[in-house]
This record gives sequence, C-alpha cells and structure tokens, in this order.
Amino acid sequence: MPDNPENLFLPEWFPANFSEDEKSLMWRWESGHNIMPITPLSSDISAISTSKGIDDANSYFGLETKSQKKIINGYTYFASISQPNDNKKLNHSYCENLDYKWKNDFLPKIINDLELMKQKLESIHDWELSKNIINEMLELNKNHWYIHMLIVIPLHQYTEEFFNYLKTFRPDLELTDLYNLFKGIKNKTIEIDQNLYNLKIKYDSKYSLDKNELLSEIESFNKSYGYRLVGFDLSDEIWINDPQIVFNLIKNLPINVFKKKVSNVDDTEKVIDLDTIISDLESENEKNQIKSMYSVLHKIWYLKEDHSFYIDQYSNALISLAFRKMGDILVDKNLLKNNQDIFHLNFKLIMNMDIKNINLQEIVNNSKNNRDYYKNLTPPKYLGKLNDQVESMNDQIFFESTKQLKGTSASAGKISGLAKIIRSFEDWDKLQEGDIMVCISTNPSWTPLFGMVSGIISENGGTLSHTAIVAREYEIPTILDVNNATVIINDNDLIEIDGDTGIVTFIN
Repeated sequence: MPDNPENLFLPEWFPANFSEDEKSLMWRWESGHNIMPITPLSSDISAISTSKGIDDANSYFGLETKSQKKIINGYTYFASISQPNDNKKLNHSYCENLDYKWKNDFLPKIINDLELMKQKLESIHDWELSKNIINEMLELNKNHWYIHMLIVIPLHQYTEEFFNYLKTFRPDLELTDLYNLFKGIKNKTIEIDQNLYNLKIKYDSKYSLDKNELLSEIESFNKSYGYRLVGFDLSDEIWINDPQIVFNLIKNLPINVFKKKVSNVDDTEKVIDLDTIISDLESENEKNQIKSMYSVLHKIWYLKEDHSFYIDQYSNALISLAFRKMGDILVDKNLLKNNQDIFHLNFKLIMNMDIKNINLQEIVNNSKNNRDYYKNLTPPKYLGKLNDQVESMNDQIFFESTKQLKGTSASAGKISGLAKIIRSFEDWDKLQEGDIMVCISTNPSWTPLFGMVSGIISENGGTLSHTAIVAREYEIPTILDVNNATVIINDNDLIEIDGDTGIVTFIN
C-alpha cells in the first residue's frame, strides 16, 4: 500500500466513483455472494426486490440499517454506518413460534406464490404484457425476501445469544462445539443430496437406464429440485434449464462421494453432548435455561437451509426464467442474439424501451466486455478510508515468512491434499476425490461437490454460512475467512488444513 497520510485507498486500476462523503467510509467487498461481477439487470433486481425485502424486515424488527451498499465495477461493496446502539432485543417468543409460523404461514404462502409465478411464466409472449407480469412476479419475490429475513435475523440472533450464554459458563467453548449439537437435522439440502444419490445408484446399476430413461428421471428430479442457479447472478445457468448439469454430476462423481451423506446422530447423542457441555454447572435453573434455548434452536435449525431452497434459489430462479422468456421475445425480433443477453440491460431500459426503434447489441457488447475485463481481476477487499488494522494487513508477507495462512475454524479435523481453485460451478471437473477445494465462497447448488473433497478453504463465510453448515454435516475439515486464499494458493499445491486451529500449512 502506498504511503497515504489519510489512509485513503482508491487504486487507479479499480476506478470507483465516490462522493466526498463516501470516501470517508471504509468499503468492504461482499464476495460471499458476489464472486464475479454482477450483470446490470441482476444488480437492479437486487435493489428492487432483495434489498427492499430486507429493509422491510429490519423495520419489522425495529432494527437500524447499519450499512450502505454500492456496486463498483460489478462487485458489491458495503460500508458500515455509525448508528446509536438502540436496536430492540430479540423477542424469544418469536423464535419459539418460528417453526409453527414457517410451516403454517410462511411456507404455504411461498409454495402458492411459486406455483403462481410458474403459471405467469407461461403467459410471457407479448412484450407489453410481459412487463406487467414481471412486476407482479417481482412483488412476490420481494415479499419472499422479506420472509427470508424474518427467518434469518432471529435465527442468527438467537444462535449468537445461546452461544454467548454458554460461554459465560464455558469460556473455552468453540463454535464448532456448539454446531456439533445440530448435525444431522433433516433439511432440503440433505433431501436433494439423497435424491441425487438415488439417481447415482440407478445410473451405476447393472440394470442401468439408458441415457433417455435417465434424462427422464432427471427431468422428474428437476421438477422438484431443479429451480436453482449455479451461482448468485440471475444470468447463471439453472439446473432445470440444463439437464446435463445433473447428468454430468451423477455420471462423473464416484459412488462413494454420494455415500458421504450426513452422519445419523440421533437426538439421544445430542442430549448427551449437551449434558457434557453443561456438566459442571451446579444451578438447575441455568441448566434448564440452556436446555430450553437449545430446544428452540434444534426445532428451527433446518430453516437455515430450507428458506434458502425456497427463496434464494427457487424464487430467484423463476425471476431469472421470466427475464429469459422476455429475452426470447427480443431474440425473435432480432434485437438480441440470445435470451441471456437481456441480463446485460438495466431494468429501467427494459421497462421503458420502444422495441420498434432501439439498438441493443451495442449496449450488450459494452456490458459483456466490461464484465469480462473485471472478472479477470481480483477486486480490492477494502476501498475508501481504511482503518489502521486493515491498512497494516499483508497476507502475502505473512505467508512468505510462515508458509501458513490463518482463517476461522468452521468444521473440525486435520487433512492434507492437493489444492484446487474453484471459482465457479463450471470448475468442478478439476476436482479429484480427496482434493482440497479452495474458493471465494460456495453456492447451495455446489453441495454435491462436498462429498468429493477432503477439505475446504474459503475466503468468505461465517459459522452460520451454507459452506460451514454443509461441511459440518459431511464432517469435512473447513476453514473460512482466509484472506486471498485463491490468489496465494495455486492448483495442485500440497497443503494441510487444520480445522481445529484454522491454520493452512503449505507442505510443498
């Protein structure tokens, strides 16, 4: 970092249009959901639907907005905003009733909405009518993201409160100890993997189906589970749109990969583990309080994965499919070369343009060129006014002096293997059984790959992230928040990861 008395970091190679007020903030790249530059349309829909739903949920809970969002060269950055610490405390009764609320209110409504959205998809033929349909679908999607946060906010807060309460009695307690109490709880991710396993058995059977029969089975599978994007951008491939995605998975991944399913830890064992954690407590009231809080979390833990399946994946996939159908209209009118080009237009242009008199291809080409350029760069993790701690960080120097990298332990265990850099789902064919997957973050559709690898290193993710939860289910040593891992580590480096200490050691 160049000498800068104001600690202002705005590199010329990554131009950012900041106001003076914005320059006074420290901006952090949100790479957990934004590995590649976002397309213009995806960026707009995020603001219209996702962000608005999140804001509405914060208002419902009486929470203050604590961050500001900005898209810079296609990458999402957030800056913290100072707010008085007057947020309301978590309402325990809300969490206690969350399972009932989800099963009897939220989920039936979402399922009904998803069916309605699929019906609306079939009506997208006329350009002007399609714009009305898109607005109706976006309204449903926005409400889904509202529900998303009505689930996530209390789940995360209650987990944190439970952990902090336990720490008052057991200061040595680690998050991995806590999360081991919730392994093996059935959820949609496990359900999907089990169905993939069944397809794999059929494929490998001596009475194996021919490809047409298997594709028919995959079509049936995708009708239930295929509304999922392989990435986080609306332009990414969708399982139900491309049966070859599932076909390639069950064809190429070895059978023992699919056998690495969730450990069947029954409730009796979990109670024993909890009793071990609180064995030294003398107060029965404190023990009962811990058991009561654990019982609430145990009952709603599945929601961490289930809400993602129905909202982050299913609802967003339907929005993506709707825009692709609008793209088909523009292709038919020779305004676009393929339907995915529509994601390189912005929402306002789509909703207001006169399709009888417009040249879209130049706009699309400029957007694609810009995205191609920036996706080959690793954006700065921080921009703007850096604090002293961030300014002094230099992961490369630390690595060169120690041959180690440090992150946050997410799943216990120690393993060594060859590293493979996986930047997108399309890179999965680089993996061999036993490799260590090194990524910026993962997407729920990557779950089948977890059974193949012996360890995971991610630049992002918290202990409640999808990566962490699934890794613990598969009992894969995993380290998160390893700065610049995909830059410092190379394909086929022999490394060791220690999921207990969060240390990555280079062997070769």
